[in-house]
Amino acid sequence: MLGLTHLPPWFEQAFEQFTPTFSDSRNVTSFISFTSAVILSHSKWTVDGLSQGISRSDASPRTYRYFLGEANWDATDLAHLQAEFLFDELDVGSGDEVLLHVDDTFVGKTGDATDGVAELYNSATGELEQGNKFVTSCLQVSNVYIPYLARMYIKEDLASNGTV
Repeated sequence: MLGLTHLPPWFEQAFEQFTPTFSDSRNVTSFISFTSAVILSHSKWTVDGLSQGISRSDASPRTYRYFLGEANWDATDLAHLQAEFLFDELDVGSGDEVLLHVDDTFVGKTGDATDGVAELYNSATGELEQGNKFVTSCLQVSNVYIPYLARMYIKEDLASNGTV
């Protein structure tokens, strides 16, 4: 697969808006490369698969796993910057309607190979089941939907004992 080697100037200018989120400039580069790969990818939605679509001599799949799991940046700060950027691009004013959509999705799981597995309510079946629950949100401005935040719901008793 050929990798992404260069972005158009307007693309790079848009990404510059997000640099304040990252205290380490290497994380900015990883963010730009990884996000570009996600935008341009039609498949390969794994860290390893996406990293194959990025041509950087200084990066490997391990670089992106570190960026996603251990680097010092805050997803909430990034989401706020993204919303501000898109509101500016869409010229959202104080009189415009902005909707927040929130969805919780249950994913059945068993065993201990996945963090946060617990007995949770599955709204699709109306039953308590073993699994994970993911809460996602998006902002809506007119007919434009902007992904906002995604979090895994963790039961308080699991979070307090350091399991997750």
